[in-house]
Amino acid sequence: MPYTASNGRLFLDSRTIELKNMNDNVAIHYTLDGSIPTEKSPLYTGGFTIKETAVLKAIAIKNGYEPSRLLETKFTKAIFNSGGELPSIQRNYTVRSKYDNGENGLLDGQYGSENLHDGRWAGVVRENLEAVVDLGKATTIESLELGFLINTSSWLFPPQKVTYYTSENGKDFIEVGSVVNNMPETHPKIHIERYTKKLQQATTTRYIKVIAKPFDAIPAWHMGAGNNPWIFADELVIE
Repeated sequence: MPYTASNGRLFLDSRTIELKNMNDNVAIHYTLDGSIPTEKSPLYTGGFTIKETAVLKAIAIKNGYEPSRLLETKFTKAIFNSGGELPSIQRNYTVRSKYDNGENGLLDGQYGSENLHDGRWAGVVRENLEAVVDLGKATTIESLELGFLINTSSWLFPPQKVTYYTSENGKDFIEVGSVVNNMPETHPKIHIERYTKKLQQATTTRYIKVIAKPFDAIPAWHMGAGNNPWIFADELVIE
């Protein structure tokens, strides 16, 4: 099965993609348009560069054998803080040192893993997770997305609602979309859910606000029933 040796699934301007395979003497075929690759798809011959968001799909083919399992990875061109002053993020929630992903952790171009202790998650309980991003200048955006770690055995539940806003001045915000969830009815497998809102049309804005509202209480089927659930958030993806 092929795999990508490229670091990071988010990029600012361009990303060089390199593919490798677990076995030698195979041909790797790939697509970037979301279609399933076949032996007629482009043959991988070396690293190549993308400059826009793309869904990479690849298979390895060897004579006399069935095609490998499918590799599927999305590379997203996004706006994030790569070490400078801007864009910046203001965290309007209680920062808890044990579950703190840093000053710009929600906007550093790195996704959190399924390990709740990996240092990339912002943990919030008994309040909304609210954050405001200053892009530094008026910027055209098309999509907003925030990810959450779901690990109900550790009291990490999805948010009840995630709402996105934009503003020209950082004071007067307009709602541009929201995602509403249902409470899980049993323990799901540990996983990450990403709540994406495609804007109805491209919008020019300088400020972005996100509010994630937790459920009021852990449900009756859970051993922690009646207590407050946590929400763990990471990487606000701005496209």
